[in-house]
Amino acid sequence: MHCKLCNSDSVSTFFVDPPRSYVHCSCCNLIFTTSDSHLTLQQERARYEMHDNTESNTGYVKFLESVAKSAVSVTPPDGSILDFGCGKNAVLEKTLIKLGWQCDSWDPLFNYRIDFSDKHYDTIILCEVVEHLRELQTEMNLVKELLKPHTNVIIRTQLYNSLESFPQWWYRQDSTHINFFSNSTLSFLATVLNRNCTGTEYKDIFIFNR
Repeated sequence: MHCKLCNSDSVSTFFVDPPRSYVHCSCCNLIFTTSDSHLTLQQERARYEMHDNTESNTGYVKFLESVAKSAVSVTPPDGSILDFGCGKNAVLEKTLIKLGWQCDSWDPLFNYRIDFSDKHYDTIILCEVVEHLRELQTEMNLVKELLKPHTNVIIRTQLYNSLESFPQWWYRQDSTHINFFSNSTLSFLATVLNRNCTGTEYKDIFIFNR
């Protein structure tokens, strides 16, 4: 078995909560679940459709406005933004358009598809997405390829504090969450993206830029 992010073989199962087994990489500190414990794509989609992620949900819109604010702060006025993993209703795109910004949405699970052959972006947002990605390394390489030079990636995800506290952590109990990051995992991801990682005023939003 190899790590889903750094491809190291320095991985071991450190926690089991049937039917899920959690693997830790000592190289990049990613924790991930084994593929045999993943939901099917149909089950995963059904779970997402239970969420009220709509424009009429003011709490959800407010949640997105914080990541939109972070994107606007680093994107040039004529810049392009991609919401990578937009979900069923692509509300972040609508939020950014209302603010006067150009945004595309991509999520093949909900048939938001883009021909990326001639597309590059100033800012790519992954808002509560990285924890769901089955092919994490492949997806991160795609994100890197879609960036213009000297541009930004914004990632929103919760971070685990320690291996000792991980089994009690509420975030890992969502059956669609299969990747779990720490601060050091974000630092490794920054090297993959060839960017620096900085925090924001929000404890779960991180900006990768040069």
